[in-house]
Amino acid sequence: MAETLDRRIRDASEGNFVKVDAGGNLAVRSLGFSGVNKAYEDAAFVAGSSPATHDFNGDMGRNATDGFMVCDGAGNVLVELSYDGAAWGTQFTLKNGEIITFTGMSIDSVRVTHSADSAYRIFLV
Repeated sequence: MAETLDRRIRDASEGNFVKVDAGGNLAVRSLGFSGVNKAYEDAAFVAGSSPATHDFNGDMGRNATDGFMVCDGAGNVLVELSYDGAAWGTQFTLKNGEIITFTGMSIDSVRVTHSADSAYRIFLV
């Protein structure tokens, strides 16, 4: 019975960040990379490009669960995240040179709003 339960837990956890390995030990993966990824960037983000909404779910068919965003430009950008493409979280500022990681999140879309002329890169998995 215990072996069957262990196998079911192992099978159900396949593709997740935490799983039970073949020896029954809890294993944590630092990045569950399925090969489905998308990069978004704007090297010259100006007011006329704002807001820019990047719809990972629409592009790739599922929510992103990991990734990062970098502010490369001289100015700040304002960022919002959505888990469903309709409801948006609190807007936050990403300043020049800052990086935010999205580990373990469920991201449908990322919306970037102009605060000052800048540049950014987003990579989602």
